[in-house]
Amino acid sequence: MAGFRWSSVPIVWVLVCVVAYGVALSSVSWPYVDAYYTLNEASRWTWPQYLRYAFSGGADYRPLFVLMIKVAYETAGLRLWVYQALVLLQFAAVLGLVLWLFRPLGTARGVAAAIALACLTGLHTTRILFFFVPLNAHSAALLFVLAAVVLAVEPRSRAFDWVFFPLMIVGALVLESALLIVPLLIVLWWLEAPGVSTRGVGAMAAAIAMYVALRLTLSTAQWGPIYTESGLGFSQVDPESLRKIFEGAPWLYWIYNVVATFLTVAASEPRAGVYALISSVLRAETPWWRWWHVGSSVLTTIVIVTVLIRHRIAP
Repeated sequence: MAGFRWSSVPIVWVLVCVVAYGVALSSVSWPYVDAYYTLNEASRWTWPQYLRYAFSGGADYRPLFVLMIKVAYETAGLRLWVYQALVLLQFAAVLGLVLWLFRPLGTARGVAAAIALACLTGLHTTRILFFFVPLNAHSAALLFVLAAVVLAVEPRSRAFDWVFFPLMIVGALVLESALLIVPLLIVLWWLEAPGVSTRGVGAMAAAIAMYVALRLTLSTAQWGPIYTESGLGFSQVDPESLRKIFEGAPWLYWIYNVVATFLTVAASEPRAGVYALISSVLRAETPWWRWWHVGSSVLTTIVIVTVLIRHRIAP
């Protein structure tokens, strides 16, 4: 087709995904049950009270996210569409940063980027990006992680790579999963990524030191190695039961979670630690879509591994 550019395919795919998810999100009702506790404090506490509440924290130490909820409530109140729009904008920004990293120039990279984006948006764990109470911390943290990677591979950012300090400290105080910046940045620096120097890694390390100091000195939470529910085998298990099961060897529980996390990406099973497909097969009541989810995920993983083994990766 004259004038057709394959590099535009992933851009169109991003737009299609944002519109499709936006239509689906518009039908979601307000999650009052989940948002009640966060909105309750935001609505009735003064700013000084709320600041103390945010930075004293709990097992999940996310003071800046808590403050963002207060700001959002003071600004938008209980207008559901505002929070839905914010969730959708964050999702669009995530796909935009991923697309920038793919650099889909030319036919081969355009097709590859479109397929990769399809895998990303089709992964079942993507649904966490649409969970909001009333904001979504998960996509916010992911944006910090992707921003760090983008800066690290962009040569022009080397002149001001001290920016990894505020990026790291703010991201970690929004959601602890932003700590993924640490291994990613170290690996990119080790591989001589053009946008990060020793100064940038040092700035990140200083941010981590400050984060740890804040958490140890300000947080009032006391918890053991297991403090939240999780999937185990074929069902969800409450924290008390998990502590009893793994009382003598909590490291076995951590290994289970690491293996489950890897498998859920490689095979879409287990989900939240629960082996739902195997459980449904044992009960002889497996819906077709479970086979489709696991089968397509395993096939994609096989393709990726095959390509990595048989083809040389460009510098």
